[in-house]
Amino acid sequence: PAGWTAHLPGACTCLAASAQVAAVALADRTLHWLDAQSGARLQPPLALDAPAVLLRCERAWCLALDAAGLLSVYDTQAARALVDHVSLAPLLAEPDTAVTGVMLTRRGGCVVQCSDGRAHAYHRGLRAWLRVADPHAHAASDFRVHASANAPVATAGDFAAFARTHAAGSQLEGIQESAALQRQRCGRGEPEDGSARVSAAARLAATVDHLEQQLLAAAAIDSADDVVRFADLLARRLAQLGDSRRAAHWLGALLGPALVPGLAPADDGDGWQPCLAGVPKRQLLRRMLGILATNRHLQALVSEYLGVLDGLVTA
Repeated sequence: PAGWTAHLPGACTCLAASAQVAAVALADRTLHWLDAQSGARLQPPLALDAPAVLLRCERAWCLALDAAGLLSVYDTQAARALVDHVSLAPLLAEPDTAVTGVMLTRRGGCVVQCSDGRAHAYHRGLRAWLRVADPHAHAASDFRVHASANAPVATAGDFAAFARTHAAGSQLEGIQESAALQRQRCGRGEPEDGSARVSAAARLAATVDHLEQQLLAAAAIDSADDVVRFADLLARRLAQLGDSRRAAHWLGALLGPALVPGLAPADDGDGWQPCLAGVPKRQLLRRMLGILATNRHLQALVSEYLGVLDGLVTA
């Protein structure tokens, strides 16, 4: 499209744009939204509590971080706040910890990376930060993410771009590797690998725990590809572990409300969401059942859930 001109009543302090919206923060603590294709104004100026220090735009969403450490995400098309003045203080509890990267997810969520190597996604329902990257955790897991020695400094510095172009095709692992790289570049090094000091059984149990964390973290950052990938990996390790109670938990969680004694989730189904990051849970369930069936000790459990699932589909 042809270029356009916008006349704003003050000095610009930061700006960002997507294909849909351009956001401009001014020195007078106002935030201006303009249509990215035409320059037309989308709203009157927003009066901010403190000067904006960082803006990000993705689709119609605008993320604003102000000098008071409060973060907001707005849907400029629907004119509503998705994340409303949330403090970053819980992420900065350790001394000398600073924010090193912020990104918007594909559904208007946000992920914040810090210099301690950790990254957190904000959960709107819980109104809390969920830790989705931690170099100290899961040291004995087969899927622990390490910082790549070959990662270019300039790319790793762009948190969102690095996460979305990760070599393994995993946005979640891109976030985790970027966080680990940031920790190294802040002089904190990489935590010691603890996998060599545990038994094979303990390592398998640690890997299952880690894959559960990865599956839930993938949902927290709205990464559908990662949800499918880690659900499959979790099912393979559960089949290897042969833990029927752990397997039954995940099968029940993915099945959702079903009027079948012994197979329904522990609660009454209120609040159950049918998708994880846009992926239907019962689609994940069918994939998981196929993988768990490779362990003959789990085949009775698999047959029960498969029968219920087939009944729900044909009902």
